[in-house]
Amino acid sequence: MPPILILALKAIVTLGAIPILAAPYIEYGKGPNGKPIRKWSYGNLYFWLILLAISIDVGLERYGSEHAIDDSHSPLTFLDNHAYEEDLAALSPPLNATEQQELRRHFEHAEYAWSRHDYDEAAKALLALAAGKDSFGSFRQLSSATVSNDLGCVFFKLQRNKEFKASQYLFEAKSLSRGSQNADVIERNLQHLDTLVNTLD
Repeated sequence: MPPILILALKAIVTLGAIPILAAPYIEYGKGPNGKPIRKWSYGNLYFWLILLAISIDVGLERYGSEHAIDDSHSPLTFLDNHAYEEDLAALSPPLNATEQQELRRHFEHAEYAWSRHDYDEAAKALLALAAGKDSFGSFRQLSSATVSNDLGCVFFKLQRNKEFKASQYLFEAKSLSRGSQNADVIERNLQHLDTLVNTLD
């Protein structure tokens, strides 16, 4: 059953059936001191209807939790600073110290933003790395499997696979990662993305 249909049924049962049935279920009587009190009548048909509605609601909740795929259980792996250092070390000719510092600073900012779940800021920093420029000016532009992989992860968090951006970046990362120690991680990300998109979208 599609997750959106489960949510709709739950909303109908929880917000509609239970309150509507609860009102006639409550009967009024008199207490020992003669004051009016509300009492529950277990022989009342409405009691069993409410019990059925609650059972359906609980059942839908359990069904939804068992069948909905949470991307935290099949995460896309965001490659960290160690992976980016591999990309930098593999460059020929090597970068000078100033260039390395500039690129590391941008990547560390992206990694920090990802850890804080600030995906917009992470995307901004990674896109700057991919383009070789930001609002302050230009710096060394290079193709990096790590940056492309992480852009795929960030765009999935931001918009699933809208306009196929997440998959495009991951395929680009796969192409750049040949011979890299992170090639298997990127391949798993592509497999996870396919599963998550097909299930959630």
